[in-house]
Formats: sequence, C-alpha cells, structure tokens
Amino acid sequence: MKEICHLMYLDKFSKPFYLLIKNHFTSQPHHFITYGESVSDYVPDFSENHLTNRLSAFINAIPTLNRSDKVILHGAFSTKVLFYLMLQPWLWNKVYWVIWGKDLQFFNNRKRSISYVIRKFVLSRVKAYITYLPEDYEKAKCLINAKPVFRECIAYPSNVVSDFDDRDCERKKLKIIMVGNSADPSNSHVDVFDKLVGSKDEISKLIVPLSYGDKIYAAEIIEKGQAIFKDKFSPLTEMLPLNDYKKILKQIDLAFFNHDRQQAMGNTIYLLSLGKTVYMRENTPSWLFFESKGVVLKSIKDDELEYIAPSESMSNKRAIFKYFNEENLVKQWTAIFNE
Repeated sequence: MKEICHLMYLDKFSKPFYLLIKNHFTSQPHHFITYGESVSDYVPDFSENHLTNRLSAFINAIPTLNRSDKVILHGAFSTKVLFYLMLQPWLWNKVYWVIWGKDLQFFNNRKRSISYVIRKFVLSRVKAYITYLPEDYEKAKCLINAKPVFRECIAYPSNVVSDFDDRDCERKKLKIIMVGNSADPSNSHVDVFDKLVGSKDEISKLIVPLSYGDKIYAAEIIEKGQAIFKDKFSPLTEMLPLNDYKKILKQIDLAFFNHDRQQAMGNTIYLLSLGKTVYMRENTPSWLFFESKGVVLKSIKDDELEYIAPSESMSNKRAIFKYFNEENLVKQWTAIFNE
C-alpha cells in the first residue's frame, strides 16, 4: 500500500481537496503537511503539521516525508519549503509537483536571485509535473530546463462540474459581464475596461471579483471601474460561500479573462458548463487546452460583445462535462498514487 504525503499550500482549494481524499481514498494512508501565510483565511484544521517559521515544525515533518512513497507538492510558492526539500536530496525522486500556473511566473519575473536558484535547482530534479495543461508542462520544462515525466490530472474539486443542464442560455440584449477572477494584476482589468467603454449601452451590470489578492490593486480597480461604469460597476470584495458565488456565475452572460497565463480555470470551467460565452487570450495554455477539447471561446481581441452560437454553447457543455467530472478526477489521482 502506497503512503502519500501532501505538501500543500494553503488556499481555497486546500480543504476541498482534503475532503476529496478523505471520501475516495480511505484505504490508503494520506498525510497533509501545509505551508503558507494565509492561516487566518484558510485554517489548516486537517493538517498534521503546518510549516511555520519555527524550525521545530520542519524537523517534525521529516519522518512523514521520508517514510512516504510519494510527496505531492501542491504549488511551489515558498522558498523555505523548496530549500527544505533541497536539503533532502533522497526525496527528490518521489516528489510530484502540481503546477498552479502562478508559481511558473516566478521564473519569468525573478532571475538570478537566491530564491530563483533554489526553486530551479529543486524543481528541475523532481520526478513529475502534474497538470491537465500540456502547454504548462512544456513551459515548465523549458523555463526550468528539466525532464520530469508528465502526469495529467485536473487536480482539484474546483475544476469539477456535476450538474448538466440541456437548456440553452438566454441571450439578452442588456448583458451582465464579468471581468477577471481576483485582485491579481495579471487579470489586466483596465485593458478590458477600456475595451468595454464603447459598449456601455449594452451592459446592465459589470461584475468584478476582487475578494482575494492585492488589496491596493483592488482599490485602484474599484476606483477606475466606478469612474467609467458608474452604478453598473459591481465589485465583489468579500469571499462568498461557494453556492452563493455559483448563483452569481449563473447570472453572467459574457466573461472576460485577460490573463497571460493559466488562471481562473475553476471559474472558466463552470461558466462553460453553463453554456456561457467566455473571452480569453489566444496565446495562453488555457485557450490551447480548451481548443484541443473542441470548446469554442471568444478572443479577447474581438471588438464586439457577441454570444457564441446556441449549437456552440451546447457543444461546450458536453465537452466540459465529458472531461471535468469527479469520476475522471478520482481516476487520475488513483493512477498517480498507485504507480
């Protein structure tokens, strides 16, 4: 029986993933060691050991890491954690890195720093990269100059859809628009606002999720959005229960995700499962992945606010439900855990 250790960055994805493991992999020992600064937002009540700044926490985690057959590194965001792995080279060949997208940005933005060297050193030596985006795998290999194996997995319950609705979407003249998914500058909100200025008369509401990320950036986007769109501008500044957030997504007609990397995939997958129209950059791993699955998207370069055709909407729903389902998620993780 394989023993698995999850070295997990604390985020909104963490607890649902733990529950997935608890519900579907009860016959297999799984250990959770967490890290990250957001303890107040995502309390690690499922964690056996949280890697704080105290040396004792890292020392106490060593036996679990060493007796485990696999170490699943969920996100590579902490230089301390990667340095910790660097000091234990006998672990490298059983480490599987789940690429989150944002952790790849580090290699684009910070070169020649100590953190860069440590990250590249460790991640170039681990056994496998886990992602469902082949383009992210290839990009990681290129940036890090590594030759790990590729393991396909949709990774988290946030990427799973469960309710299929065969009804067509209403195509309203006055549209509810969503821009971005967070207060991360990679959303490039202002570029989308500038694009939408000429179509203000076609918009009934502009919803902008800003509940997590850079608070200073969020304030700037709220000021800019209110100045342009007045009372049509509707920022979401508080984290909502998932079901409440999904109710908002069901209202959306068109969504704009102007990221230059993999991001907002949970939002995108859910919106596509509802048959909604999604705008995205054509050169992103996300676009290329969806295109490979036969999903129809709108290019962020398009000037008109247009719905995809009803036939395309229904085709998108089927494609999303075929791949992003819980059965497939469990099947993919089972293959990784047991290999």
